[in-house]
Order: sequence, then C-alpha cells, then structure tokens
Amino acid sequence: MNNVFRFFTERRLVEATGLRAVTVRDMLAHLKKVGGASIFYHTHASYIEHHFVRQRFYNDFASWISGALQEHKLAEKIAGIDMLDYTTITDLRNAIIKTITQDLNERKGERARKAPPGEEFHFCKAKNFVFPTGIEARTIDEFFECLRHISPLSLYFHVFESRLRLQRTTSDFAVWLTDMGARDIAEKINRLDPYAFNLEELRERIISLYK
Repeated sequence: MNNVFRFFTERRLVEATGLRAVTVRDMLAHLKKVGGASIFYHTHASYIEHHFVRQRFYNDFASWISGALQEHKLAEKIAGIDMLDYTTITDLRNAIIKTITQDLNERKGERARKAPPGEEFHFCKAKNFVFPTGIEARTIDEFFECLRHISPLSLYFHVFESRLRLQRTTSDFAVWLTDMGARDIAEKINRLDPYAFNLEELRERIISLYK
C-alpha cells in the first residue's frame, strides 16, 4: 500500500487535425476515423476551459450541433450520453456514432443543415504533459486539506483523466482512500457524477464528503 498521495497536474498542447465538418454527416464521417485523442479532447476540454461556469453542453459535438446547426434535439441526445458508462475512448466514440446514426436514419430524406461560414467544426486534439505538483498527502486529513489548494487541472487529471487513462470506473482519489481504509468516503466519491458539476463545484462536493 502506498501511504503517500502525490498530486499531479498536466499541461496541454492543442493541435488542429485538419478535419472539419459543415454538416452532421461530415461530423459522423470524421468521428469514425479521427484519433482517440480528438474524441477525448472534444468531450472533456470544456471542463477545464470553463471550470468556474456551469455549461449547458460540456460536449463540443453537442454544442456545435445545437449552436451552428440549430439541431437541438440531436444535441440533447449527444449531451445525454452518460460518459460514466464508458471506460474506453473506443466505446465512447461508438456511443456518439450510434446516436448520430440513429438520428439521421429517423430523419432520412430531410435536407442536411449546413453551418454558416466561419462556424464549421474543426477537429482538434491535445498532447498532454503530466508532471508532479510537489503537493503530497500522507494522511486523510492532509489529503482533504490539499484538495482545497490544488489547481483545477490537477483535480481534472485525478478525476477525469484517471478513468479513461487506466480504463477503470473509479478515480485516483477513491483508489487511494480505499487503500487508506476510508472505503466509505471512496464509495461516496464514486457515486458522484463528476460530469454534473463544473470543477470548482466538484472540488467542494468532494471536500464536503469528509465530515
């Protein structure tokens, strides 16, 4: 058992893939071939970029379909995909593809809406660089005190990145707390839906579990 929890953080270098979509069918075609890093970026980047704000859509695909194409029902369907159900990018990609495909089949024959000039969807990806923050906790008390001071990026890394990075249904926090004998707190963290909060709300919600 590792009694020390070392907090890590990350920096991201965002790159354009060169793929762009003007219609939903364009998006669907690119979703089938774009790299997994792009899928992850467009389903998670907004949590970092808007960590103080509650967004209507954190999912870039849903946001573009709603805003640029005015396809609100499809956007709601994509936003409604429960990402906690998926521990691999492949499964998440397939869920998005299935949702769009079913919607297009239901509206077969309708003329495809096009994004206005300048509002095309550009597929991006991010290369992540992970490094230690120097913040460590050796007790559960220290751990929850550290949570008050770590950056949103560090919180994001240990909660969101850890699930798809290690293809598991739990976070780094819950794993360590379980090892430290605080299984009840770990289970409460696991029951939280991190996608339902912005990062600052999520931080406070996790801290509130330790009473």
